[in-house]
Amino acid sequence: MQFINVEMIRFYLMFILATALASCSCNGAGHHTDQLPVDPVEALPPSKAYSEYLSRLRSSPASDGYIYHKAFYSAVDADSLRHFASFLDSMLSLNASKINTNYIVSHRLLCSYMLSLPDIDALKDSATSMKPSSDPTQEEVSSHVTAKTMVASDPRRAFDMQFRAIEAMRHGGTYRPAEVLAQAALICTNLGRYQMAMDYINEATDTLIAHDWPKRETIFVLGNKANLYQTLEMIDSALSVNSHALEVAADSPSMLADLLGWRAETFAQAGERDSAYFYIDSALQVVSSLDLSYKAMFARHLRARRGILTVGDSSASNRQISEAVSDIREALNDWLIPWEERFAIALGEFRLGDHEAISRMEEAHDSLARHIDPREQLWIKRALIDAYTATGRTADASREYAATFRLMDTIDTRYARYLSIANDIQYHARERLQENVRLRSLHQRDSARVSWLTIICGMILLLLGGATWLIIHSHRRHRRSIEAHNGEIDTLRRNNGELSEHIEELKAAGKEREASEEWDKLTPPSMTSEDNARFRHAFRNHLPDFLDRLNSRCEGLTPGDETLCMLIRIGRDTDDISVALGISRASVNSARYRIRRKMNLAKEESLDDLINSL
Repeated sequence: MQFINVEMIRFYLMFILATALASCSCNGAGHHTDQLPVDPVEALPPSKAYSEYLSRLRSSPASDGYIYHKAFYSAVDADSLRHFASFLDSMLSLNASKINTNYIVSHRLLCSYMLSLPDIDALKDSATSMKPSSDPTQEEVSSHVTAKTMVASDPRRAFDMQFRAIEAMRHGGTYRPAEVLAQAALICTNLGRYQMAMDYINEATDTLIAHDWPKRETIFVLGNKANLYQTLEMIDSALSVNSHALEVAADSPSMLADLLGWRAETFAQAGERDSAYFYIDSALQVVSSLDLSYKAMFARHLRARRGILTVGDSSASNRQISEAVSDIREALNDWLIPWEERFAIALGEFRLGDHEAISRMEEAHDSLARHIDPREQLWIKRALIDAYTATGRTADASREYAATFRLMDTIDTRYARYLSIANDIQYHARERLQENVRLRSLHQRDSARVSWLTIICGMILLLLGGATWLIIHSHRRHRRSIEAHNGEIDTLRRNNGELSEHIEELKAAGKEREASEEWDKLTPPSMTSEDNARFRHAFRNHLPDFLDRLNSRCEGLTPGDETLCMLIRIGRDTDDISVALGISRASVNSARYRIRRKMNLAKEESLDDLINSL
């Protein structure tokens, strides 16, 4: 017995919308948190948040259109969808916000979709005929939302709208890219475009990696990947992916309930009723703990799915069948096309002894044939054949047998095609895995290179630091050495000062010759004979003819006079000469005076000019 139909797809889409709203409204209502700041309104209780969003929209309907999206989430949480639908109707009638028309129309359609309102078909036509918005995010969100309402009932139009959403996403839209791609994969699965569905799933996975695996989108992608595998009857792969999604959703009860319901469906498809019962009961337990306005509808749906399994179970007792029929009846008003539920009710009533129920089974059977996949019709046809046989209607049973065999031939052909597609998908999956292994190896190699470069750079920095320390240490040592030499020079200056005073005393006593002799003795107190010899040698190399011209100009100059003249010739002033010879400024001036006399210079003539001219 199959366990999937159009209404169930619709229900789980509604479940994703309604139960996951709490998670999306807590993290920016769908925008990436690195792009938009968190809105403080999202921390308010649902009713207050809803009122605040409506207040913003009333005061400035043409402002940020994404507020319409947030307001829809808050309306769901606050159980105010009907009120929000009326509000959007008034915005449309007043033509209050042309710039946000796509937001308004698509979310008005979403309200009708969740409330099962009769205007849904007209709204679908309006939403799909709208011109693309110039705002890529508005175009992405409105197209995605519109496609969501048509996934089960009109997958071709849903694909067209979802393709618009993907194009807007690629041109700057900031909505959830992984969710947009995953919904495209779901639509392609419903259309039988399985390879395209897997391509979208793979791209969605790459997007999750780039955005650090955000939880809600991760679960959505994994859920649709499991759905693709289930459609291709790759049951083990579907259950494996579903298990991964359950691990991610372990601390998110609303998403956990959704995944448990899909897991039950997968086991039902595989014919494992006990496992299907177990996971439906597990989903019911999770739903009972939710604090959502729509949890009663979710619970009714899950009990109805369990009831459909029960009425088709030959081992079920009359009491169990009676309870199952009651559970299915409670959920009838939740669906737009409840033919499978009506068939299950009629089957249950037939098994409880009401043979008139066969006519109702036939009516539901004829309607289901127009809406559900051939594989999903098998259990219905088999149940109808059993009812014909039990009531002696052999001709009708034979007719249904023939139709069933034709249906099985169609299914066998489709199964062969599914198998071929599944093998192709698995082949590409293995190729992708190998590519991931190769990329991981390259990443590890690059990481090792980066580690070595880091170590080398660290060593270079250490060497530079050591060299810097040595330079600083050497500079300090030289500075200390200079300070010590300066101290010695100060001592020499003091000693030479005392000697200069002695020379002045000799000069004052009129002993010029003796002073001259003393001058010759004291001239090099700061320059040793070796220093004087090196100085004279260096000077001769620089000015080889100077001393000859000097002595030819003035005979009788002492070696001390020559040294003084050489210092004047190389541009030294009185202070420099005083330091170099270790005598006072007065002694230098006296020596200059003595040389002037020896050269017979007039008062107006300059000794420095004469020496520099030689």
